[in-house]
Amino acid sequence: MTASFTLIVTGANGFIGNALLHGIARHMPDLSVIALVRSEAACEKLTKLPIKLTLRRGSLQQLPSDLLPQTPHVLVHLAVKQIDLNGRGFDEDNIDGTRRLLSQVNNYTWGIIYNSSLSVYGEDPQRGINESVPLNPQTPLARSRAAAEQLIREHMAARNRWALLLRPRFVLGRGDRFVLPGLLGLSSKGLSVGSGQQRFSIINVDDYAAILLHLAHHIAQQLECPQQQALNVGYRRPVRFAALIDALRERYSLTAPRLTIPAPLWLIRIFIWLPIPALQYIARKLSLIGLDHYADTSALAALVGNDIVGRSPQIALSLAVTALAVCENPLNHTGESSEPNSV
Repeated sequence: MTASFTLIVTGANGFIGNALLHGIARHMPDLSVIALVRSEAACEKLTKLPIKLTLRRGSLQQLPSDLLPQTPHVLVHLAVKQIDLNGRGFDEDNIDGTRRLLSQVNNYTWGIIYNSSLSVYGEDPQRGINESVPLNPQTPLARSRAAAEQLIREHMAARNRWALLLRPRFVLGRGDRFVLPGLLGLSSKGLSVGSGQQRFSIINVDDYAAILLHLAHHIAQQLECPQQQALNVGYRRPVRFAALIDALRERYSLTAPRLTIPAPLWLIRIFIWLPIPALQYIARKLSLIGLDHYADTSALAALVGNDIVGRSPQIALSLAVTALAVCENPLNHTGESSEPNSV
């Protein structure tokens, strides 16, 4: 790949951002990178990577004025508030923060790649859906993501520049604190959800990083015909819930589930409709892992090729379970989010 531009990365010290910078170190060490980071600890770790890295301290609330340079660049926007720990909601970060970021876009901004989520399609089952399906976000987080997508799409369309809005379901791999740890916690309690046949789109975080680099390079090569489009992200073949649980059970020598929690769509809809927060919370948990959530990723394959999209999801799952096993205690991170990994 030709490093003829600078890659700007927000959320650089997060799960996906960390994988992206390590991917650059492996595959594009000559690519110049400007990373937005919050903490001194994160800066210390990132500076050890063998890449051309410039750090900018700040956040979406306090953006450094020189984040986007007056030289050609592609912006990878990964900074998303996923858990509302402070009770202030998601709009201030995910919508207002994105708006602040867009205010810095200049004539040298070739395009933006935004890490959104399959959740913008809604809570109902998704079976092989493509990007033409109308959005129906039903949680505050999903609504903030959909709003950020719209802001980016409109802003870049007005400038006739690229906007790629990426919609993964579950991102797995080293650094995952929610998806597999959450399922491990469930399985360790002897619980399962649904029939086990419900299927999901997944992507290994290192493959996701490679996709981000492919798309940034694609933008740099196609400046004359920019597009503003959404892209479902995942391997061509989804994985079954039972496969996820079986992989964890085998690695951690867990017994078969003693209790299966049903997840019928009619019950989930009733719980969501009732004005009872506890039931709505349960309904969204059941919807997330009890119903099908997989998408058609043909549009992504058309841009990045089949080398990644066509890979075996079972191999990616095996690698992710192995990566989870090196954690000191992955169970420490279970149950932290109502939308694990939030992707």
